[in-house]
Amino acid sequence: MDTDCHNVVINQPDKSIKCINSNPARPHLLCVGSDDPVTRVYDHRMLSPSPQDETMTEPVDQFVPGHLLYRSGTQKLFTSRPTVTWCTFDNTGRFLLSNMGNEQIYLYEVGGDCKVVDLTRLPEKDVSQGTSYKPRALDPITKALKERGNRYFNAKEFDKAVMIYSQCIERYRDNVILLNNRSLALLKRGWLGDKYAAYRDSVTALQLEPSNQKAHLRQIQSLHELEFHKTAWTQIELFTARHGKPADPSFQSLSEKINSAIEAGGKEPVMEGQLRPVPTDYSARFTGACNIQTDIKEANFFGPNQEYIVSGSDDESMYLWHRPTETLQKVIFADTMLVNCVQPHPTQPIIASSGLKSTVSIWSPHMDANFDREPLTELEDLCDAAAQNQKMMDEYPLPLIRRGETLDGPLVCNPS
Repeated sequence: MDTDCHNVVINQPDKSIKCINSNPARPHLLCVGSDDPVTRVYDHRMLSPSPQDETMTEPVDQFVPGHLLYRSGTQKLFTSRPTVTWCTFDNTGRFLLSNMGNEQIYLYEVGGDCKVVDLTRLPEKDVSQGTSYKPRALDPITKALKERGNRYFNAKEFDKAVMIYSQCIERYRDNVILLNNRSLALLKRGWLGDKYAAYRDSVTALQLEPSNQKAHLRQIQSLHELEFHKTAWTQIELFTARHGKPADPSFQSLSEKINSAIEAGGKEPVMEGQLRPVPTDYSARFTGACNIQTDIKEANFFGPNQEYIVSGSDDESMYLWHRPTETLQKVIFADTMLVNCVQPHPTQPIIASSGLKSTVSIWSPHMDANFDREPLTELEDLCDAAAQNQKMMDEYPLPLIRRGETLDGPLVCNPS
């Protein structure tokens, strides 16, 4: 039988397509997820059927977390390449959500100006522009939240500190101190994608106040943790030229570590090809769920204004995040194995979920609900569940091997 197709619209000859969805507001746009970390958007008005060949169909836009464009020179054995297991648009068509296998969940702005930058060539910043920065005074509630975040940080409960700082930043996105605090907490927590998220916070802080020394130090530390040692050393020299050499011994320790890494001659991250058009970086990130055991795991928008994100997870649960603050709100035990599919009703507070079993569960608010296991809503419980999932992803595929399944330093400063 002739298996060749002569009516191919989207061709990705070296990739396996895992998911596809259309834009509800602009139905000519299609988002496609494959077995790499890039979510591609196509305009079907620009496509025409053609015979199957080795020619890659060009997308009109591409979306990817900036750190996933690079292959680490010291990547650990068994590390799996992140893939897009699900992608979908919100009902306005302005935002795109991608669930990453072996990584986190990312939100992108369609047509946004947050483009991926080359981390090996950072532009110099004009510190003279930072002299007029005047932060708004925090309201009493946010101030109390910030102090709570600091207590969590000092107690080394960095997952809780990140969540609290994120709530504060949603209220005061132009506050450099909050951005610096979350950047350091992310570096200390060290979950998948945290180092790059810390780098992004430092960049935002420097855009607000280019002369801020803590933000520059966070950027240097983040680049070092991301293994861009030469770029970090360039920023060390720039920092010293602008501000002098700090008396803090941790700065000297950081400088020595970066210099030693360069002298050791280790391989630095390499960008895997130049994508055209230049990809858009993420605008929000949702952490806590585990997505390693299946390649069909969904994540969707939920709520009357789509102010929540809901996802399946490998730990038998559905995860629910508050979209504006990127913080985990609830964990619902939804299956006895794992949860793959989560489909919210378009207008009602109802979610359908399914896993590997032959059943579908319907979830809705009910005053007399009787759960076999009560949902998690307290900060302590939410962080414990998220941390356990992160541990599973960090160790993957070793937990599966143990079950017999087959395989397919010191930081600069303290919070302010």
